[in-house]
Amino acid sequence: MNTKTILKRLRLVRIKKGWSQRKLAKQLEMSPQYYSYIERGVTPLRMDYFLRACEILETDSVVLLEGGIKTILRNSIEEKLTRLSKRDFFLIEKILDIMLSEEASAAEG
Repeated sequence: MNTKTILKRLRLVRIKKGWSQRKLAKQLEMSPQYYSYIERGVTPLRMDYFLRACEILETDSVVLLEGGIKTILRNSIEEKLTRLSKRDFFLIEKILDIMLSEEASAAEG
């Protein structure tokens, strides 16, 4: 397992959730500089900090350990879709249908 990849995934989740390094560091009860060192791979990420960061960011640790960026983005999109009203969901579905049919037409043409 590549630590660099896990740290990239952790950073991506942090950013997608709108958290700064400073904010996450505060929740982890460490200095922002120390957290920055961890995220950049300068200082090793301890398992207890990793699990706590996942808990704080409401992210499954397995997704960060095994999943890719596509998995993280898919989970984020699915979460947002569940918050939509039925009407908004229907409109998005229609837009996607139109886009896919236009793509298919262009590929045939």
